[in-house]
Amino acid sequence: DGLQRGDELQTIVTSLSVFKERNANLTSLQDLQDVQQQAEKEQSEAMHALADDLESSVMAATESVLQAVTNLEESARAMNEAANFTAG
Repeated sequence: DGLQRGDELQTIVTSLSVFKERNANLTSLQDLQDVQQQAEKEQSEAMHALADDLESSVMAATESVLQAVTNLEESARAMNEAANFTAG
């Protein structure tokens, strides 16, 4: 009877050991998932910041080109008026 009880205790100890190991693995898996989610969040934020910077750069370049076109139109108009005045 004592031998059987010892076997039962060994089974309980083994079961507890397996439970403890699985619990540790689940905790490690949860930690890994948390780290992965944080990395994905940071990557998403970085991509949004990059997109915002790109949009700002494109808008600034577009404004510069539009200003240059406006300046060229004004210069062409002034040259045309000067040519008409001289010819007239």
